[in-house]
Amino acid sequence: MKKLFLLILNVALFTTAVSFAQSNAIDKLFTDKTTNEDFNYVSISANMFSSISKSNENNAEIKEIIASLKGLKVLKTEKNTLEFYNSARSKFENNGYQELMSVKEKGSNVIFYSTGSNGNIVKELILLTGNKQNAVLMSFTGNINLDKISKIGKAFNIEGAEKLDNQKNR
Repeated sequence: MKKLFLLILNVALFTTAVSFAQSNAIDKLFTDKTTNEDFNYVSISANMFSSISKSNENNAEIKEIIASLKGLKVLKTEKNTLEFYNSARSKFENNGYQELMSVKEKGSNVIFYSTGSNGNIVKELILLTGNKQNAVLMSFTGNINLDKISKIGKAFNIEGAEKLDNQKNR
């Protein structure tokens, strides 16, 4: 019984450590780039999403989706775009994020990653785009329904989000 308890404790600690490392690697990426003048940075908090979801201007489904979001962070650069794209991509691949979809067309790359998956609900959804002109990294956090999130992308004209509509194999 004592060995079973120790095994369960070790698994729980390992899982927590891996989750913490994932979060720190991605948070560090955002933190490092927000002080770099080559990057534009936007952060929207849960409180802002809550205010938006209470607005009378959105339809009920959009309000429900927005209310489920806890945060949104965006980084965009027009300098060394492919270098940033490749660097960010390696961070996601080396920190346990699952690639949902990858599209490469006309010199542009779009990749969606997720973590914390429970069926069609994920805790974090990452959109990474890169081409010669610009690179964009977006991190949505909350209880995100993958079947509905493309509607947010359309509502806010988020480049690349329309590709989620075409996703068939998750």
